[in-house]
Amino acid sequence: MRLMIELKNDTQSANKKYFCIVKGNYLSHKFKTHSFDLEFTDNLTFNNLETRMHNDLLSQKSETREVIESEYRDIKALQDVGRSYDEISLELGISKSSVSRRVSKFNKLRALEKSK
Repeated sequence: MRLMIELKNDTQSANKKYFCIVKGNYLSHKFKTHSFDLEFTDNLTFNNLETRMHNDLLSQKSETREVIESEYRDIKALQDVGRSYDEISLELGISKSSVSRRVSKFNKLRALEKSK
């Protein structure tokens, strides 16, 4: 297989689609990591919106993103008062590794948003 593409729906708008190149020989990394944002028109064609989004951000639903940010704020608030990951995990009722994963998820989300 030389090329594999995927057309993803936007979670907020029925007319917005994301054209993602999953695999493509001899294509730069940017083509395979950032979608082409398209708008589906009434006459069954697509308009290029001239914007691109990182593919990892497409899989994040807006409510999931809000949850990630909320969980990070809770963890950060406890860190700011000097609590360790062990103490935070006990207070939030989750494992220490879950605390670490949530912080990592938030940092990855921030990095992806900055790379747009």
